[in-house]
Amino acid sequence: MEMQAFSEATYKNIFGLRKKRELEFADGLVTGLSKIDRGLLAPPLPHPFGDHIAKGDAAVPELVKIVESEVGQTQYDAIDALSHIFLYEPVSAEHARRLRRVLNRAGVSEGNEDLVAAIAKALAIGQDEELLRRQVMLLADDDPGIVATAARLLGFGRYRAAVPILNALVSPDRFYESRYVIWALGEIGDDAALPMLGYALASGYRTVDCMIAMGKIGDISSVPKLTPMITGGLAEQRDAAYRALAMIFEKNRVFLSSLAHTRQEFSRLILGQLEKGDIDLSGSTRFHMLLCLARLGTQLDVARVKQFLKLPLEDDEASQLQAFFTKR
Repeated sequence: MEMQAFSEATYKNIFGLRKKRELEFADGLVTGLSKIDRGLLAPPLPHPFGDHIAKGDAAVPELVKIVESEVGQTQYDAIDALSHIFLYEPVSAEHARRLRRVLNRAGVSEGNEDLVAAIAKALAIGQDEELLRRQVMLLADDDPGIVATAARLLGFGRYRAAVPILNALVSPDRFYESRYVIWALGEIGDDAALPMLGYALASGYRTVDCMIAMGKIGDISSVPKLTPMITGGLAEQRDAAYRALAMIFEKNRVFLSSLAHTRQEFSRLILGQLEKGDIDLSGSTRFHMLLCLARLGTQLDVARVKQFLKLPLEDDEASQLQAFFTKR
């Protein structure tokens, strides 16, 4: 079977797809999405340790051994593979201890900054408590770079205990760090961050970052704060607002199903922007607008998918996208 985007082995080993129809649908969908905006998809590059990643937690001992014994690109690839696995399987105390030993050894000499950063990221994703507590302490550092790095690691670790301190760092006085702090708040996903994010958005401070973070948190109360940006925001703000709304609608399907009037009004607003053509809408924005419509219950046929995306899609590609939006 000839695949256009990813190899058949990738679909089977990484995505777990086996049936011919599943493979064809996924490949058609990926190909269609790539024509809308390459930013919607990661480049289709195979991972050197793809087979290990597919094994999950069972591959961790071997990968840790590679990190301990190898140098160069192989070592980095093994660390990255561990990061993929730790997204779903937190690091064990034993493996965290061994990885910290490599990290500490690398940190005592010059020129190993990239290796230290890669291992720290893997440990953070694996929710290593010792490393994450250390990052909370580093949020008080005077160096903006250290604070930004600590915030990123806390975001990778989804460390809820850090939310009150991160909230306090969202400030124009912390202009450099705030971008990473807001990103971390979104990754952690605690609604305790919403008042601060809403205030920053209303103040016009790092609006795009705030909206994406609010979308990741996914609370329905954020919708009224995002809506002005889809009607009066700049192009990048409108794009971020629709991305955020798509995430919120996804997390609140049951609640939205009981709000027929609200769903109709929102759908009418989105369709009006798509049909009038009097505002600048990128391919990415259009995609997320259609995603919002689908999650609001609006039926999208193949013809309207092609019309609204404004791209030269083949009928089979548009059909795949229409099926995608129907399932969303």
